[in-house]
Amino acid sequence: MQWGVKNKLKHQDNFKFYWFRLTEAAANNLLADGGSKLVDPDLKTKYNINTFRKNHTIYTYTPVEKTSKSGKVTIEKTNVKEFCEVLACSTFYNTKGVGYFDNTYKGEYFIVLDEMNREESEKNSFDIVYNFVNLLENIARSTKNRIKVIMIGNTLEEASDILSAFNFIPDGFGRFKLKSKRCVVDYIMPNEAYRARRKGTIADIMMPDASTFTNEVEIDRSLLVNKRKCKSPVCVIKFSKTKDT
Repeated sequence: MQWGVKNKLKHQDNFKFYWFRLTEAAANNLLADGGSKLVDPDLKTKYNINTFRKNHTIYTYTPVEKTSKSGKVTIEKTNVKEFCEVLACSTFYNTKGVGYFDNTYKGEYFIVLDEMNREESEKNSFDIVYNFVNLLENIARSTKNRIKVIMIGNTLEEASDILSAFNFIPDGFGRFKLKSKRCVVDYIMPNEAYRARRKGTIADIMMPDASTFTNEVEIDRSLLVNKRKCKSPVCVIKFSKTKDT
């Protein structure tokens, strides 16, 4: 968020900033109260950010106090600039046909998919990868350079749809570079400062091993064959109606 805010304020029209959530309800939570929930409070103070929204777009402005002849004080929004667009993957079809893509645009795209993994208790009503990719297509089309896509999510018990699409799910901490996919996967190890900050919290006391509060999932490797003893598979048998699975 800090990197996006800093670069948007610096480059303005040469930096397109998008923030995706999986569902429309989650996106609307960030858009509520004039988009005040999108940027962390400490960053709003640091960069002196004031926001308001129109539809799915959040704008920044400079407030100026004006006093009328009757003595009434009003706040006028000056120096209004487009800041960030907040969109939901679940309703990507609403943006089809909307003129997002500009083939003359030479600036940079910065797109964040926040909370990319569906919660276990969350209703499974759409294909995350299909909707996410189509939303990207609506916005960036054939752009191959000048684009950064950041996908953030907690480690959950179920396999991540996004990571499955890259055909790579790490089972240990570290940074993994998938060169052919133009992708870097960070499986971040909790450090001592994080453990100290979390120790004694309500979540730590009641559900210390829940996947939403810890970054480590225990994996049973007892049935896995040692890689050095493996041979190349002759074939892979799958039972499905669709080819892509």
